[in-house]
Amino acid sequence: MNSISKNLLGQRHIHDFEISRRKSLLGFSERDAALLVACRPFVQTQLSDLVVAFLGNPIVASEVALLIRDEGMRERLLPAVTDYVSALFSGAYDESYANDRLRIGLAHRRLGMSPAHYLCAMHRLKSLLLEALEMHLGGLPDREATRQALDKLLHFDMAFVLDTYIGSLLAEVESSRDKVFEHAYKLEDMVAERSRELKELSSRDPLTGLFHQQVFAEALSRELRRSMRSGKPLTLVRMEVNGSGRIDDALDHLAGDEALRIVGALLARRCRTGDMACRYGSNEFCMLLPATGEAEGLSLARRLQNELAAQAGWLRLGIGVAQSSAEDRQFPERLINTAGHAMRHAKSLGGDQVASAAVSDPDRYRTDCGERS
Repeated sequence: MNSISKNLLGQRHIHDFEISRRKSLLGFSERDAALLVACRPFVQTQLSDLVVAFLGNPIVASEVALLIRDEGMRERLLPAVTDYVSALFSGAYDESYANDRLRIGLAHRRLGMSPAHYLCAMHRLKSLLLEALEMHLGGLPDREATRQALDKLLHFDMAFVLDTYIGSLLAEVESSRDKVFEHAYKLEDMVAERSRELKELSSRDPLTGLFHQQVFAEALSRELRRSMRSGKPLTLVRMEVNGSGRIDDALDHLAGDEALRIVGALLARRCRTGDMACRYGSNEFCMLLPATGEAEGLSLARRLQNELAAQAGWLRLGIGVAQSSAEDRQFPERLINTAGHAMRHAKSLGGDQVASAAVSDPDRYRTDCGERS
């Protein structure tokens, strides 16, 4: 037996023991096989007429014409049925025989023949075969035993055919189910990705792309707690775009939006890993600098002013810098207010200035400062 046949039998878990078991369940014995083999010479003489009568039956013919529209395939049906009937009286009901029945079931499924149509066709074929055996055996003693043997073998065949037919349906259902699950998983991933994107979008200012004030406030509380645990400094830089109102008045609203976008892009570029920048008001911004002292924050603020002057000289930033203290860790808004006080002090000095909380509020608690890399 070739590998394809073995494969088909293996898929249905069919082997010698299973074939013998099925025969035993039907009561199909060696004597039954011998009775059918004894009828073979007669059946061979009637074979052509039997097959023509079967395929010429109006019901069978109409179903075949409906299911098989390819004339070449219909022509191949005649020798296929001939081989099937001949094999019924061969006496060889082994793995090869079982495999042929499995292939018949597979062919019926591919053609779209329903089990009801198949069983009706088998009933018609059985009637023709019994009529032929009646003519051959007449009143002989083995007449009824031979009829029973044929009935058992046809049930043996139909079980294999329906096994394959149903197995093919189940395989299609499982394949469809796997595709549905795969599609569902993909949709789930897409929904999760879209949810992440929406969450990200909802947390950012659409004009500048920086975080919203609420997200920044949550990060500030978190970083203050981390600073307290690690003992490392935390610095807040708060800035205002000076003259944005005059820009809007002199040009138009779009120019004001462009000013905010320029500053937002500058802050985003200057954020290290762990830093955070946000739009804090109509024309205010904040930068949160973990593990950074006030001196480093002042240095960054001056670099921001220089870069902005080189890129857009018509823009000015008033910047206040404040390093966190122990009190800020309990009241985060205190650090924001302190940086705001320093920012307004810078603005009072002429607008495009940088001021530290240490200068604007000398009594504020301060710690040693390191260098920002």
